[in-house]
Amino acid sequence: MLVVDDDPIILDMIKVFLTSNGYHYYTASNSKEALKIVDNESIDIAIIDICLGEESGIDLIKTLREYHPKLPCIVITGFEDETTAHLALDVGAYGYLAKPFSLLELLVNIEGTLRRQKLEELRDNYQDQLEKRVSESTKSLRISLDLHRQITEGVIQAMAEVVEVRDPYTAGHQQRTASLALAISQVLGLSKETTEAVYLSALLHDIGKISIPAEILTKPGRLDSVEFELVKRHPQVGFKILQKIPFTLPICEIVYQHHERLDGSGYPRGLKGDDIRIEARILAVADVVEAMMSHRPYRPALGQETAIKEISSNKGKLYDPHVVSTCIELFTSQGFLFQEIKPFRTVQKNGENKEQPRLYPSL
Repeated sequence: MLVVDDDPIILDMIKVFLTSNGYHYYTASNSKEALKIVDNESIDIAIIDICLGEESGIDLIKTLREYHPKLPCIVITGFEDETTAHLALDVGAYGYLAKPFSLLELLVNIEGTLRRQKLEELRDNYQDQLEKRVSESTKSLRISLDLHRQITEGVIQAMAEVVEVRDPYTAGHQQRTASLALAISQVLGLSKETTEAVYLSALLHDIGKISIPAEILTKPGRLDSVEFELVKRHPQVGFKILQKIPFTLPICEIVYQHHERLDGSGYPRGLKGDDIRIEARILAVADVVEAMMSHRPYRPALGQETAIKEISSNKGKLYDPHVVSTCIELFTSQGFLFQEIKPFRTVQKNGENKEQPRLYPSL
C-alpha cells in the first residue's frame, strides 16, 4: 500500500490499521514523495487524500494514471459532496472515502479494490490471449486466402490455355486482354476486389469457345450466319462452364456479359447501360482493342490507331465512355504495352530457381 496524506493523525491511524491487517505500506506527505515511491517500489494500491496542502491529490492521481495506468487509487476527502465524488471517479479512482471515515469503510474499499484489480487482470489476460488467437487465426486465414488465390489463378490459367490450344491463331489473346483490362481497372481506381474480378474474368472470357468447332475458329474467310451464331454462343457456354466453380468473385457473370454493349446491340442477352457490370464494360473495351491489334486468320493486325478509332467513334454508344478515355490514355500518354501474364514467376532462393505465384502483374 501507499498512503499519501499530509495529516499525520490520519497517517498514523491508517498505519496502525494496515499493520494489524497484515498489509505492507509506504507513506508520503506530498506528490513528489509519492511518485518517487511508486517509481521505485512495487505498489498494489494507492490511498490518496484530495488535499495535500497546496497540492491537489486529483493531479497526483492523473499523473499516476498516465505513467502507471494499472495502479488503483482510493480517494480520501474532507469534502463530502457529489461534485468531489464525481471528480475523483472521473480521474480513475476505484474508491471514495469521506472524512471522518471508519476503519471498516477503509477495509471494505481496500478489499473491493483488490477484487476489482484481480478481475481486471483476468480480463486483460483473457483479452491478450483472445487478441493473440485472433492474430494467429487471421494470419492463418490470410495464408489460406493467398494460397486459394494462387490455386484459383493457376486453374484459370490452365483453363485459358485449353482454349488457346484449340485456337492457335489467337494464342495469348486472353492474357494480353487481361493485362489491358487490369491496367484500365487500376487507373480507374477500382477496388482491389473489383480489379481482381476484372483480371481473372479476362483470363477466362473466351473459355466458351471450347464448344466451337476448330474449323470455325481457324477459318481464314468470313463466317456465314450459322457459323457466326455458333460463335455468339460462347459467352453463354462460358457462363455455364464457370458457374459450376464456387468462385468468390462474380467471374461467371462478367464472362457472360463481355460482349454486351451499352445500346443493347450486344449479345447474348442484349443488356443495356447500367445493366452491364463495370467489370464487363472494361473487359469489352480491352477485348476489342486487343483483337483489332492482333493478327487473325481472316485478316492482318489492324494496328493501334485503328483500334483507338473504333472505341473513340463508339464511345458512349457501344462502350463505356470512362473506360474508353482511360484506355486511350494508357496507350497515348502512359505508353502501355501488351504483356503476356504468366501464372508463375521464377525467383532465386538459396541459389536455386523457384517458381512462385504471381497474382497481379504490375503495369
